Amino acid sequence: MAKIGSMELIVILIVAMLAIGPERMPKAARTLGRAVGSFKKYMNDATSDLREASEEFREVTDEIADAQKTVRKAFKGCGRRNQQNPGRGGGKAEPQKRKEKARRAGKNGRDGRGARAAEGRNEGGGGRAAGRR
Repeated sequence: MAKIGSMELIVILIVAMLAIGPERMPKAARTLGRAVGSFKKYMNDATSDLREASEEFREVTDEIADAQKTVRKAFKGCGRRNQQNPGRGGGKAEPQKRKEKARRAGKNGRDGRGARAAEGRNEGGGGRAAGRR
């Protein structure tokens, strides 16, 4: 927060006295004091709300991390792992599976242009798919 010395405070009071006038100065000071007080209260409330939300978020992320650990322990020995890529199970699809995927893609109208192009939705639409026809 900005530090105001005694000299700066005197200058501010003199300028305020000239701008507001001596008869309205006490009322303006009270109003300003109330505004500063309510602003501080609002900031304290907002800060405490953010701290509470942060704590709740931390608790939830800790629970999620614990659940991940439990799931990893439960499935640690399950499933085949590819020798080339041990981090991912499965690996490359076998030739028969690839043929089956290609056959299904042909039935669904996917011929490399995407499902929208096969259904006629991209007619006159521009974009990348329109330039390949």
